[in-house]
Amino acid sequence: MVKRNSTFFSKCPLCGYALQPLHSEECKGCFHCSRKICGHVLLKQQEQDRNRELFSDFPDYRQNSVSFWEKIKDSLWNDTEESKIRKFWEELFLPETPGTLLEIGYGDLSWVLQAYQRGWTTESIHPNPASAKEYEAKGIRVQQGIPEWENYIDESFDAIVIRWALEEIENPVFYLNQAWKKLKQGGRLVLIAWNENSLGHELYGSKWLPLHVPQYRQIFSMGSLHRCVANAGIREKLTLFSTSSGQLPQAFPVEPFHSQSDMEKTAQKRLKEAPLSGEALVLICQKTKK
Repeated sequence: MVKRNSTFFSKCPLCGYALQPLHSEECKGCFHCSRKICGHVLLKQQEQDRNRELFSDFPDYRQNSVSFWEKIKDSLWNDTEESKIRKFWEELFLPETPGTLLEIGYGDLSWVLQAYQRGWTTESIHPNPASAKEYEAKGIRVQQGIPEWENYIDESFDAIVIRWALEEIENPVFYLNQAWKKLKQGGRLVLIAWNENSLGHELYGSKWLPLHVPQYRQIFSMGSLHRCVANAGIREKLTLFSTSSGQLPQAFPVEPFHSQSDMEKTAQKRLKEAPLSGEALVLICQKTKK
């Protein structure tokens, strides 16, 4: 998304509308598309370089145990019901019949291990060497870096899951187009990305964690993720939703909200007005059999 000479776009690369500052002076490196139906967020390269030093102690970007959100989340929904919803959707991520799976991104590899134990032949591309070493010992094939699509023949996989990785891809349209080609007829592409319209962004504003991950070039909204997929030539059987399962709102640096009661009120209002305000966007694309 950011040109190699670090010249920043003045218009949204997905829909062509003008970019506007996202959080004025509080977050100078963040811009968003002025077209409301798009709302794509771009992070300037200089901001990424500055944040890379700040994030030297957070290589996995895991949920912070002291997050203020942890203190109030139980008052907002029933854990039992949330776990049922999570189980329901996670079972939809992969087809029922095991096959070949390529998983790319920063997600918890325990999910890949579960797929492996259910009979899937798995291959994972993950940036963290510690995670790779841990799960290779459990039978998961893990490599570091980004996929070299030319190393795979077309229609190689029954499922491709891209988790928390599109945010750092320079040209996500081309990337998704290549991923789609590597999917078998009847296969499934699953995209999991941060949600610009999430409760966490509403709560924390310019301090919302995804705006400070140094590798990120962009944050998607529902509209911009859908447009990105369409521009990649993927228009078959799409299912798009948001969820907070597995990822709770958090800020960087971790700072208290005004008060616990204020945070509860803001969260309750947001969840009522915008039910699709989970931290994660999930887009499932099913490739039609010829």
